[in-house]
Amino acid sequence: MKINNKTNLSYKALGEVIDEYINSGYDDTLYAGKTMVFDFFYRDKYYRCHVRYLKKYVEYTFVEA
Repeated sequence: MKINNKTNLSYKALGEVIDEYINSGYDDTLYAGKTMVFDFFYRDKYYRCHVRYLKKYVEYTFVEA
């Protein structure tokens, strides 16, 4: 897992968001090269997360929207 943090959020907060995303139960087919995007609110701010499933790991990139 690789986390790219382009926000002012702490890594603990980002970990909580990732845990909620993983536990949300998306029953989709995962394959190398797949990308997903989801938006979320945290402390009255709007953020976006880009998830890329690569061959050896998953990359999460967080940006302010």
